[in-house]
Amino acid sequence: MTDKELLARVEEYAKKLCEQYTQVPGLWAHTQMVRECALKLAGIEKADPLMVEIAALLHDIGKDNEHGRQDHAVRSHDRSEQYLKNIDWLLKKLNSG
Repeated sequence: MTDKELLARVEEYAKKLCEQYTQVPGLWAHTQMVRECALKLAGIEKADPLMVEIAALLHDIGKDNEHGRQDHAVRSHDRSEQYLKNIDWLLKKLNSG
C-alpha cells in the first residue's frame, strides 16, 4: 500500500465517523483545519508528515451522538488503535521509527 492509498483509507474512515456525529455540525471541517495546522507544524518540527496527518485525521473520531464530547479522547484513541491494527504497514512503520 502506498502512502497515498493509506492516507485515502484513513481519510475515508475518519470522514465517515465525523459526519455521523450530528450534535455539533462541522466536525469534518474542524478536522480539516487541524490537519492543515498539524502539517505546517510537522514541517517546522521536522516530524513525519504522514504520521502527523493520520493523527490529525483521527484525533476526534471518538465524538459520537451517544456520548458527545465526554471522554472522546479515550474513545478516539481506542477507535484509532483498533482501526490501525488492521493496517499492518502503518504499525510496522510506527514500530520501526
